[in-house]
Amino acid sequence: MLDALIIGSGYLGSCLKKQFKNVQSSSLDQAGDFCFSLEDSPFEILPKAKTLIISCSIEKMGVRAEGFAEFAKNHYQKCILISTASLFKVTQANEIITDDHPLKAEHPRAINESYFRSFSALLYCGLLWDDHLRQPQKWLPRIKNGAKHVNLCKIDLVAHICRLISEISDFPPGPYVCSDTQALTWSDIADRSQHTLNSETAGIESKILSPQKLQSLFKSKIDWNSFVYCVKKEPK
Repeated sequence: MLDALIIGSGYLGSCLKKQFKNVQSSSLDQAGDFCFSLEDSPFEILPKAKTLIISCSIEKMGVRAEGFAEFAKNHYQKCILISTASLFKVTQANEIITDDHPLKAEHPRAINESYFRSFSALLYCGLLWDDHLRQPQKWLPRIKNGAKHVNLCKIDLVAHICRLISEISDFPPGPYVCSDTQALTWSDIADRSQHTLNSETAGIESKILSPQKLQSLFKSKIDWNSFVYCVKKEPK
């Protein structure tokens, strides 16, 4: 039996895979250990594992999502579903979002993920980044309002949290906000990179994530400061 089975071998899935020794990942092509489509493939072809990690969106699964949730519940000791903090329903600018904050109830992805909620850890992640491929300072030319908050979540932090969850036998299921706790504005990021952005009053597109439960559960296991965004100087 595998220690972990990861659905998805893309940007996130590849990083998660490095956290485990006895692990396999699926993909739609040859990037993973075997081919599997959430929308089309039979669930029975999935290998046995202690922990199932779903690293890609299940939004397009439609009616299959409920069946997949039932299969996961019956065949895996633990399930982790990685989602996005964009699913939180925001009603005012710079609203503080905690773990049990309401979701956009009519969103197809939120509906499909709700079937997993009673037995899975659902990680609602901020904007994923890393030191090489997805660097926040490189996105600055596309940002129109520097006053908007951006909740960064280093991909290494997500991977580390997934491994820790897999190691805790009685880890409580439910929703978890996942971010680095900083809630910078895009202007903050621009200042660190010696850029300037136009700033206007932010609307409901601006929110502040507060990962209270993860910080409490892993207060002695994670140095959150080590996953905070900083601008690294390019070698000369």
